[in-house]
Amino acid sequence: MILSTLQGRVLRLVGLFAFVSVTTAIVFAQGLGAGTVEVTVVDPNGAVVPNASVTISNPVTGYARTAVTGQDGVLRFDNVPPNNYQVSISATGFAPATQQ
Repeated sequence: MILSTLQGRVLRLVGLFAFVSVTTAIVFAQGLGAGTVEVTVVDPNGAVVPNASVTISNPVTGYARTAVTGQDGVLRFDNVPPNNYQVSISATGFAPATQQ
């Protein structure tokens, strides 16, 4: 019984250490490089919106990129530095939309 309780405590400590190590590695890995932002533009009915212009920007850093969605309503921004961004979308026949 004592051995069983001791093993349970050791396993919990090992599990906690593994979780903290993996979480720390993920945080450091994210801090070292840029990421990818994938955007899918849909209308209020859920249909994709082709040829929508999408801008991601950060007024503090001055970073801004604009791209246009494909026929599937999707676009990708690669090598985006980690930060907070504002996303602005415009498309013919729709009111512009902005989101933080």
